[in-house]
Parts: sequence; C-alpha cells; structure tokens
Amino acid sequence: MRLRTFGSLELQGSRFNRPKPLLLLCYLTLEGAKDRRYLSTLFWPNAKNPATSLRVALNRLKNGVPDALIINDHNVQTTLPSDAQTLLTAIQTRDYQQAISLYTGSFLAGFDLQDSSVELEEWVYGMREFLASQVRQAYVWLAEQAALKGAFHDAALLAEKGFRTAGAADPEPDVLERLYLLMLTGESFQSSLVKDLAAEYGLDLNVTQKDARAAFETRAAPSAHNNVATNLVQRGNPFVGRAEELRTITGQLQQPDCRLLTLHGAGGVGKTRLVTQAGATLLANKVFADGVFFVALDVLDNPAHIAAEIATTLGLSLSEHQDAFSAVTAHIAKQHMLLILDNYEQVMQGATMTSRLLRACLNLKLLVTSRERLNVAEEFAYLLNGLPVPEHTHMSLQDAQTYDVIQLFVERARRARLEFQLRPEDVASVIWICQLVEGLPLGVELAAAGVKLMNPQEIAQSITFDMDTLYTTARDVSERHQSLRATFEYSWALLTPKEQAALTHLSVCVGGFTREAASQIANVSIPVLVSLVDKSLLRVNTNGRYDRHVLLYEFTREKHARTPGKNDAEQKHAHYYLNLAQTAAPHLLAEQQATWYKKLEDDKDNLRQALRYLLTHAPEDALKLGVALRRYWETRGYVREGGSWLTDALSIVSNQRSELYAQALYAAGSLAHKQRDMTRAEQYLQRCANLAREESYAQVLADTLNLLAGIAWSQNKLSASRALLEESLATKRTLNDDRGIAAALSNLGLLEFVQGHYARAQSLYTGSLARYRDFKDQRQIASTLRKLGRTYYRCDAHDDASRALQEALSISRELRDELTEGRLLNDLGCLACHERQYQTATQHLNESLAIARRLKAPRDIANALQGLGLIHYAQQDYAVAETYFMNSLEFARDGYDAESIAAAAEGLASIAAQHDAFTRAALLWGMAQGLAGEAFELIRVYLPACYAQDVQRVKTALGEDAFVSLVRSVQGVDTADVIAFAFKRWVPDSVRQLRN
Repeated sequence: MRLRTFGSLELQGSRFNRPKPLLLLCYLTLEGAKDRRYLSTLFWPNAKNPATSLRVALNRLKNGVPDALIINDHNVQTTLPSDAQTLLTAIQTRDYQQAISLYTGSFLAGFDLQDSSVELEEWVYGMREFLASQVRQAYVWLAEQAALKGAFHDAALLAEKGFRTAGAADPEPDVLERLYLLMLTGESFQSSLVKDLAAEYGLDLNVTQKDARAAFETRAAPSAHNNVATNLVQRGNPFVGRAEELRTITGQLQQPDCRLLTLHGAGGVGKTRLVTQAGATLLANKVFADGVFFVALDVLDNPAHIAAEIATTLGLSLSEHQDAFSAVTAHIAKQHMLLILDNYEQVMQGATMTSRLLRACLNLKLLVTSRERLNVAEEFAYLLNGLPVPEHTHMSLQDAQTYDVIQLFVERARRARLEFQLRPEDVASVIWICQLVEGLPLGVELAAAGVKLMNPQEIAQSITFDMDTLYTTARDVSERHQSLRATFEYSWALLTPKEQAALTHLSVCVGGFTREAASQIANVSIPVLVSLVDKSLLRVNTNGRYDRHVLLYEFTREKHARTPGKNDAEQKHAHYYLNLAQTAAPHLLAEQQATWYKKLEDDKDNLRQALRYLLTHAPEDALKLGVALRRYWETRGYVREGGSWLTDALSIVSNQRSELYAQALYAAGSLAHKQRDMTRAEQYLQRCANLAREESYAQVLADTLNLLAGIAWSQNKLSASRALLEESLATKRTLNDDRGIAAALSNLGLLEFVQGHYARAQSLYTGSLARYRDFKDQRQIASTLRKLGRTYYRCDAHDDASRALQEALSISRELRDELTEGRLLNDLGCLACHERQYQTATQHLNESLAIARRLKAPRDIANALQGLGLIHYAQQDYAVAETYFMNSLEFARDGYDAESIAAAAEGLASIAAQHDAFTRAALLWGMAQGLAGEAFELIRVYLPACYAQDVQRVKTALGEDAFVSLVRSVQGVDTADVIAFAFKRWVPDSVRQLRN
C-alpha cells in the first residue's frame, strides 16, 4: 500500500477512504512520529474531547489498514510510504525525471480542511507550495539540459510545464527570466505570458530567439594565446593531498557542457586552497587561453557589487555612471576565460548573476566556492568533505604516512617547529587529532601549529576539552580562518533566525538524527532542513540520517546552553528516544529485527543522552528506557555500559514493588550474567525472583528462573540448573507462552551444550526447531539452526554443520537480517578455515566484516577480524594474524564484550608462543580464561591441534608448575587490564615479581 497525495488523497491498494484519518496518515508520512496530545489538538481543535476523536480515528485506521501504524501511550507513527516522501528523496538525489513523473497534481488538491486547526491549514498550504516549487525547479533544470543539447522544442515544453506547475506560487523574477529564455528557444506562445508577468516585477525581457538559442548553443572554440593572463597567487606552503578531487575539478571544467562548477562544503574544508590549485593546474596546461582570474567576494556585503569586484579584478576602470556588469561582459565577450569566484555564500542573493554572466559571455566558465549551492540552472555541484582519516589509531608509522591528512599535519607542524618529526609513539595521537577534527584541513593545520607548545598527545587531549585550542596568530590568514570558532561564527551570521533556532535546538541530538526526530524534538520543517544541508551545516547520509561536523556540534551546544527554554528541548529529546526504545523492544524478536537494531544502533548516542537526562529528571522513565534497551545492549555487546545505567536507575527509583522494578532487576541480572559477573547477576536475579513470586509477576519469574539456571550450571550445580529450567518451562506452559516453551527447550539444549553433552543438546535443539517451524518463526528458525550447526561441528558432523548454517544463512538473507547473516558468515568462515579451505574462509569473513562495519556492530567487527586472524595463523602468517587480533581488541573494547576480548587474547597468546614469548603467552591464556571461561571460540575450537601444540610448547619451556601459576595469577584482571597488557602498556604483578 502507498499513500497518494498529489492530485488527490487516497490510499492505493486499500478501500479505506475516510478523509481525516487519511490526512493524519499523510501528515505522519512527512513529519514522522508525533505526540498523541499534539495530534489531537492539531486535527480536532473544536472537538469536545480531542483525545477521543484521535482515538476513534486511530481505531478506524487499525481496523481498515492493519500494520499501518505504530502506536503507544505517547506517540503515533506510520510505516506507510507516500508519493510526497519519494518525491523529496528524488529531488535530494537530483533524480528530477522521477520527481516530475510523481507529481500528478498539487499536494492534497481539493481536500476539505473544514474544522481543522489554523496550524494544520498552514502546514497543508505551506507544504503544497514548497513541493510545487521543488517540482518547478526540476522542470527548469531538465528544460535547460535539453536546451544545452539543442532540443529547443523539448526545452520549451518542459518550461511551459514548469511555468504551470500546479500549486506553485508565481515564479520569482530570476525564474521568470530563465523560463522566458527557454520558451523563446522553442517558439512557445506562452513566452508572452511570462514576459507580461515579468513586467509586473519591473523586469524588461527584451531578448530575441537568436539570442536565447545562442545562450545554449555550442561554445566557440577558444583562441590561442601564448601568454595567459592571471592574478593567481600561490601560497607559500605546499599543497598537500586532494589528488582525486583536483583531477575531478579540472576534468569537469574541461567538459563542454560544464560552464559553472560550484565547490561547496563547510568552512575550513579547504575550498579556496583547492580551487586555487585547480586554477594553477589549468593555467599551466593552457586550458583557458585568455586567462584564469581569482575574484575574492568575502569582503562584499551587497550582491549588487559582484560585477564591480570582477571588473576591479580584471583591471577595468569604470566611470562614475558606467554599469559594471555591462563593462565586464563587454570586456570578456567571447574570450575563453575562467573566473574563480571565492566565498559566494557572502552574496548568495546574487546567485542568478552567474547565469546572466554565462549567457552574455559564450566562452566564459566559472569555478565557484561557497558554503551552499547556488541552485541555478547551469550549476554542476561538487561537495567537498574533510580528508580521509585512518579508522584505527593502532597503525604503523609507515602506514599512517600514506594518508594525506597525516602528511598535512606533519608538513604544517614542521613549519611551526622546524625540528618536528613524526615518531612511532606519536602516530596514535596524531590520528586521534585528525579524527577529532574529522579530517577538516583547517582544523588539522590549526592543531599542527600547536606543536610549538605541546606534544601531539597534549594537543589531542586539549582539543577534546576546548575547541578554542584550534587557533592561529598568523598575520596572513583571514580573520574567519584564524580559529574554528571564527569560521563557525561567520557561517552562523549568514543564517536566518529560523535556521539558527533549528541548529540550536537540534544540538540536543548527539551523533546524528532522523527527519522525524528533527520535527518532533525541535519542530524543524523539511524546507529548513533542506536549506541547512545546502549550506553545508548539516549532512545527509546515505541512510537518510542527518549529522554535522563534531566541532560544529560543540559550537551549537554552546549556543543552546545560552538559549531560554533549553530544558524543554532536552525533555522532548529524552521522551522521543524513550518512545523509540519502547517501540523497538518487541520488534527486536520480530520480522524486522535487523531494521530495529539498526535504528537503535544509529541513535545509541542519543539514547545515552536521554538516559543521562532521565536519571536526573525522571528516574522511573530512565528505568523504562533501560528495560527497553536490555536486549539491544546484550546483542550489540554494550553489556557493561547497560548494566551501569540500570544500576544507577535502580538505586534512585522510589517504587521498588512494581513490575517495572522487577523487570529492571531481571535486566540488570541478565547484563551482569553477560559480563560473567555471576555473583552480581545472582544477587539481582534472586531479588527479582523473590519480588516476582510475592507479587505474582509470572512472566518475569519464568524469565528469571531461566537465567538463574544459567548461573547454577556455571557453578557446576547441574541438578539445580535443570530444576530451575524445568520450573521456568512449566510456568511458560501455564502462560501458554509457545515462544517461551520453544526458547526453554533451546536453553535446556544450551545446558547440555556447555557441559559437552553435544548429542543431547542436538536432540533438544531439534525439538525447539520443530516448534519454531510449526509457527513459522523464520528468525528463530535461523537462530536455532545456527545453534544446531555449532553443535554438529562439535560432534564432528561437519557436513551437517555446514548444511544447517547454510540454511540459516539463506533464511537470514531472505529476511534481510544482516546481523544474523554476518554472524553465520563468520561461523562458516571459521568452519572453512578448519577444513583448510582458506579462500572460501577469507571470502566469508570479509563479507561478515563488511556487514558488521555497515551495522556499526563493534562485537561483530571484532569477531570477523579475529576470524581473519585465525586464517593467517593457520597459514603461519603470524605478523598479519597479530595485526588482525590487535585491531579486533579496539572493537571488542568499544562493545564491552568480554568473550571477544578473550578470543583476541587467546589468538595473541598463540602468536606469542610462536615468537618464544612464553611468559606473555601464559599470561594471555590466563586472562582469556579469567574473562570468559570456556565461552569463547577461536584457535582452541577451530584449530585444536595447533592450540594443543602451542600450549605444550609453552608448558615445556616454562615448566608445568610455572605455567599453571602464571595462568592463575591473572584470572582476576578486568578487560581494561587485558587490553593494556595486549598493547604492552601494563605489566601484571606476577611478571614484575619474576623480573625482580
């Protein structure tokens, strides 16, 4: 089903036709999730009880259009797509042909808005005009592309359609001029209507058809002069990097149809330096026979002065009453010339002057820098981002120096302190600096200047806490580039009050946000978002999320802190993300699991911010948020962090007898269990079980007994574990919890599996699988098949293991469950490694790694890197294997995942054994066992013969007693110490004693 909004309002694929509920759906498709109270007053302002009217409409939608809405106590949102949504995406991606094909009439044409609020009416009329204006721009762009190809009849027809765009206001004067030229080229009778309308604006359009066509026809060949004129001045410091961007810009400007190229991007990204270099390259290659000239517009405050500034740059002397534009065009005429117009955002109201200039000067080309696109017909836009930055700080000096951003830092640092040399021990800090400024060249240069007073580590730490660290006192640097704060203030001053308010309120969002979040938290409209993207102050990612440069975020946070009513935005933010988590929780076990995990992962920083706010202002809501996020924390590996949030919330909530409190105790116990902190887990779970029995919270009790069984079997209390599982199963049967019954059988299978009873585990898993197949739960079928596959492997039934894992992989791909798909590819890769099928293993693990990176799942990234390390270890390529294991540690740390850290430590132990570092090997094995017991799987499981040889080799070298002593001495260390030891930043006491 899809909502049609252009020409009429109807739900295609459904018979549902109630107007007001359909309008509600339309509003939600464009504005995202909205508060129920807000919707009731917006749509039923005159109703005796607006909340009741909303409830009736929602019930009608639930009955007439099942699954179209997601509703909870606070918010309403829709899952339906609409043609208006698709059109906006097409405009954003410049797919103008699709945009005009979607537009079959004005937005909500003829819809009766009787009894609606004034605010809703304004929204409908405003959205109608905005969408129509976007479509008109699409028509004009397509028409001008046709005219450039000489298809003047087609151009005129498209221009006519643009002129008559349903729902659009009268065209602005600059658009009228463009439409008139286009219609004139194809002899459209409507050109006279455009001319008359232009006259009402005082615009005299006296152009002949010959002139109009000449503006679009093939340009004359360039003249051949030997001495090329220019005013370009190269800066004293060398140009570093940007080779690909330089090739793109110079190549594009040599294309016949490209006469205006706008290089747009954030302040400090290096636009001016890059276009200067591009101009010099084109000059050296004699591409523009009549010259390359650089025109600085940053000193202007009036677009009327642009032509005069160009005239001054070209050396023209103007009389007092002479028109500067006429003088410039007369001077350039047919010369084959490039003008570089720098900092056009300062005079953006004069953007159409570029079109007039190009039409008057047939062989002129323009290269423009701006913080936003000009949005004129001739424009080709090129977005410039920061320099690529290394993803990891653990990198060799040689590898780091291959990055342009590192070369830039080093070159500028040497200018600040002549003797500066990048040392291996500085690499991590310099990479950290580049990550902090996101590769922004101005930020890198300003940071590098700090080596006069600080070392790289001190610079990085200083930037982390104070943006004002990034400044220079150089006299030849413009004032707005002397610090990042000045750069941001310059951009800020160019914004409208609405845009400033939007950025201020959106600063409560951390790490990016969706359009729906922007609408609900900060009441930011789509046109304002589009404008901020065009001005390079927001960025749109491929997944449709918005974010901004990290230091710009800090700048707007400071603005927000000084804004009246800032607490209101923070409260809206917290409750928006509470609603998101509660909405997501049931879906984490349903068909769209991967989608919802990704939603939460994308907003993990916002969820943390919400937790911080709620802990202080609404502890019970913090508890609700923690409970809703429990499964996400466990699946993504954020178990330690999640446990900390829940512990804090549990300690300050007043009502300690509620079912919510019991659920939170269960969640805290589950997270402690995942950390293998069995003492703390048991304390939480016993409290939960007691409360659940006393208050008859049967579902919570059943889940809790299940986890207590896991603790019992970890303590080797097998009979107690089985009794708890059977009681849990019995409770689930009483509750008719079919899914819970299947899960209980699976857990009984896990009990057998961890005790090494693989045949019995296989039988229980098979019974669980049969139940899941009965109620066609494909996701759990895949999950159980994965458990079966791993069990078959332990039974040496490798063919059965491969078949089970392959079936699970097929299901996961069908469901688009990328999370499970990646993990299955990891399993299959390790299995292939065991079979010495190294090419297949590498392919599977590289696919697994790509998925994990796409989902930004640190634990899964770590596991994939470890699998690749396993392959290289099996082939005795120990140096590469060690690099993989070391890199995996950073991601395992980010995911707070003890099992992954333990697996990496085990891999590094075997590497140490191969290098005769016997003490280090024993300590790493001990740390791995202390962190995760036997729960982790790597060399010990997939290459057992190699593992046994490594252990025996170390035992022989150290002696049995010394080996056992070293292993036991470090089994109590925490994950931070394991990582520090792996990176050789910490030495255990047992080693110090040996040295003494």
